[in-house]
Amino acid sequence: MVPKLAMPVKLGIGVTTLNRCRKLETCISQLQRLTPQPFSLVIADDGSEDETVATCAQQQIACVTGKNRGIAWNKNRALFFLHRILECDVIILIEDDSYPNNLGWQTDWIEDAQKWGHVNFAGSWFRERTLSGTGNIDSPFLSASLSGQCAAFSRQALSVCGFMDSRFKSYGYEHSSRLVRAGFGGEMRMTERGELEPHYFLLAADLTVSSNESYRNEESLAFNWIAWTKMYGDPIYRHPWRTREDFLRFRGEIKAASRCTNFSPARRLILEAKWARWCWASRPLRSS
Repeated sequence: MVPKLAMPVKLGIGVTTLNRCRKLETCISQLQRLTPQPFSLVIADDGSEDETVATCAQQQIACVTGKNRGIAWNKNRALFFLHRILECDVIILIEDDSYPNNLGWQTDWIEDAQKWGHVNFAGSWFRERTLSGTGNIDSPFLSASLSGQCAAFSRQALSVCGFMDSRFKSYGYEHSSRLVRAGFGGEMRMTERGELEPHYFLLAADLTVSSNESYRNEESLAFNWIAWTKMYGDPIYRHPWRTREDFLRFRGEIKAASRCTNFSPARRLILEAKWARWCWASRPLRSS
């Protein structure tokens, strides 16, 4: 009996950006140079006023863009396009000021995503706060904290938990917390305060983070905490939108990006049929 050959993993890489075109170009160059296996690249642009969109068009890279809507909405642009439109098996989401340094860097992220469902980047500034693990595929660091420079997701994890809650306008653990609660990429552990909280799996990858710039501030952190207390008991799955107005806006951004992508006529017809079936209040969308 001839053994079945393993199907190659369909990899998607999303890069989130805002007004950092030169850093984005460096990130794209490193990704293209150091990722030997085929992958789909999507740029999520949160309303940049520089040459970002023009650069993507010139390089024929898919770009989902719109008005500035905050970090969660912008990351959802890339996640949704790669997960629902391109139907990738594993998605790596990386920020524009970060990039890999080693040829074949994607392999560890793919294996971690397939093994755990979800994994985040272990920046050097987090190492002293890790509770256990060695940071590799079989024994990722376990940490009560994480950062957002790079993360990987399996198709199954996103199908169960969906996308980031658009009420988060700045950085936060909301999406990763839901994933861990659902059994992807971490553990629920009792804290010293006697509360059960998510702890996250982190991968000790060789990434360069080239910027100290941050859109994080005390006001946004306070807003995130208020939003978090309101949403903690909500269902695990989240759409990228909250209201019909948000749905129409998000769908418009995805449709615009799809029409600028080099899809075949048959693929375009399939997508046009999908648009007609979308409903803002529907249950989690099924992949075709």
